[in-house]
Amino acid sequence: MQDVWRTEIHWDESVPQSIYTEWTEFTRQLKDIHRVSFERKILIKDYRNTQIHGFCDASTHGYGACLYLRSIDKNGKIMNRLICSKSRVAPLKTISIPRLELCGALLLARLFSEIIKTINLTPNRVIFWCDSTIVLHQIKTAPHLLKTYVANRVSEISNLVSSAEWKYIRSKGNPADAISRGQTPHVFLQNKMWQEGPPWLTKNENEWPSGDYQAIDIPELKTNTCLVITYNEPILFQRFSSFSKLCRIIAYCLRFKLKHRYTGALCADEINEAETRIIKIVQNLFFALDIKKLSDTRSQYNGKFVNLNPFLDDQGLMRVGGRLQLSNLNFTQKHPLLLPSRYHLTDKLIRETHERNCHAGIQTTLYILRRKYWLLDGRNQVRKVIRSCMRCHRFTAKSVQYKMGNLPAVRVREAIPFSNTGIDFCGPFFIKEKKYRNRTRIKVYVCVFVCMTIKAIHFELVSDLTTEGFMAALRRFVARRGLPENIYSDNGTNFIGANNELRELYALFNSDEHRNSLNNYASDHRVAWHFIPPAAPHFGGLWESTVKLFKHHLKRVVGDSLFTFEELNTFIIEIEGVLNSRPITAISSDPNDPLALSPAHYLVGRPITALPETDFKSVPANKLSVWQHIIKVRQDFWAKWNMEYLNELQKRVKWTKDGPKVEVGAVVLIKDKNMPCTQWLLGRIKLLHTGEDGTTRAATITTKNGELKRTTKCICPLPIEK
Repeated sequence: MQDVWRTEIHWDESVPQSIYTEWTEFTRQLKDIHRVSFERKILIKDYRNTQIHGFCDASTHGYGACLYLRSIDKNGKIMNRLICSKSRVAPLKTISIPRLELCGALLLARLFSEIIKTINLTPNRVIFWCDSTIVLHQIKTAPHLLKTYVANRVSEISNLVSSAEWKYIRSKGNPADAISRGQTPHVFLQNKMWQEGPPWLTKNENEWPSGDYQAIDIPELKTNTCLVITYNEPILFQRFSSFSKLCRIIAYCLRFKLKHRYTGALCADEINEAETRIIKIVQNLFFALDIKKLSDTRSQYNGKFVNLNPFLDDQGLMRVGGRLQLSNLNFTQKHPLLLPSRYHLTDKLIRETHERNCHAGIQTTLYILRRKYWLLDGRNQVRKVIRSCMRCHRFTAKSVQYKMGNLPAVRVREAIPFSNTGIDFCGPFFIKEKKYRNRTRIKVYVCVFVCMTIKAIHFELVSDLTTEGFMAALRRFVARRGLPENIYSDNGTNFIGANNELRELYALFNSDEHRNSLNNYASDHRVAWHFIPPAAPHFGGLWESTVKLFKHHLKRVVGDSLFTFEELNTFIIEIEGVLNSRPITAISSDPNDPLALSPAHYLVGRPITALPETDFKSVPANKLSVWQHIIKVRQDFWAKWNMEYLNELQKRVKWTKDGPKVEVGAVVLIKDKNMPCTQWLLGRIKLLHTGEDGTTRAATITTKNGELKRTTKCICPLPIEK
């Protein structure tokens, strides 16, 4: 009939031949339609489970739907019967196939809603099958996201069959395909699937089609235009570093806006009003959605702060409801104002509270804040702000830590004793002028010489702290131990201290006369003189530990006694012998092991404190080769030195890993152990000095007093975020 209508012929005109032939064939087969029969019984006897399966399909000619009742008895026997079906021709106006498929799904939903009222049966399951993945996706999409035509039909389907399962089926196994395309009577009589449904419907569920379908881009989606209202932060919030100052500025702005005639100082009410305005703006910036939900009294709040039970007060501020309503606390403490974390205004409030309360700790600062405000992630936020406090950082500053450096070549290579020497001063010590009945105290010093290779020690007593006295001690050392190739000593700044004696040492080592004398002596004798970096005593750990050992013996034996110069010099040399006889390797408990190695083994061939050896004068010369014996002893010493002593230096006892690195341009705090931390200088790193291993060991720093060179142990990076 639609085809005839589309030809637009009049009632008295003949139809086209193609339509006439098709109609004639249909009427000729129509007489066989009486052979179609249906069983009245649709339920199996003693059924235990019932299911309704619906199928829908569409084509350019029309769309339709059919329903089948699947019943199972107690023995597991299955029976499927067609309940009803319905079809519609496609509209004259051309509609896309997906929309026709959706109309078929809607027809199925309407058919089910009517049939379920009449059969007086509550099925265990309702499953609808469709061969269009587009329709299946649209049904599972929220209607407000779809275009009007599709949204109206999807919404009606959801209302009619909300509990139904929708699954995918191929067109070949869809009995509704006969409805959408139509069949002649002869073909219809041979369609066995029409009355009992697909063959797999009589099998167990695990043999059914999977019903799964792939995700696709859903057509007919509505293009939504979203208008977002954003609250821009006022510029004033970023212009002031103090929360109190910001409140005062806002208070003056409000006074100007409200045209108050009073021009005196701000009162408490004005400050409170300004603070309320600020908090309200901040909450609208971060909690706009929650405030909107709380404003809607028709529904219960279920936002992200539900555990705090928030509410809006009379001024529209968001407060914590909590569980302390029955406590004796005031209203502000029971219901503090909610503030966001990781926001600069919150940080200003924390910093101001911290400084007002004498730089209180994390716990105290958080407690004071919670009297009025509830900070989200408050403890971590307070900890972060306090750790960035420059004043507090001075008291807890940690210096830059790098892995302990490799030992220099002069420590691990064979060399003649004292060819590489470290020099240090210790003292003052006191002597008396005369031997008997004289208590006049005279200052003397001890110049310490340490071999960098075998840790041999040489002490020289110096009568006064002058360049002449030091040079005389150096000449005596050279005359007895030989001329060194390299001399290492402290920088003059290492002698700065609180007592006058260290100031005297500092004055000596930094005087031009002393420096010129050292330079002249070094250049005349071809000696390389090396100074360790300023304020870095750990660079001279070898001679620093020697000074400690020397004082250990001296203080325990001498005590408060006064000796003459000769007596003290004798005792110092005896201490030198003791220290040169000390083992530089671990002592074994096995009696069969050889004696432990000591510096004296190389200096004199045996420990200086050992008993006298046997006299070999009576031994025939042909049995003892002195030259070969000396060479062998020396070779044995260095072999043992390599095997035992160097292996002990292998491991790092501290500074085993690198810490955060410093960069050029970084602002740092310069440690000074002789000054309180509140007076340490601030500086900016200008140049980094690296060692042979490529690790930074020192830096040149620009300060208000000029440039300084300090090791990384004296540098404390500031907690400044980049």
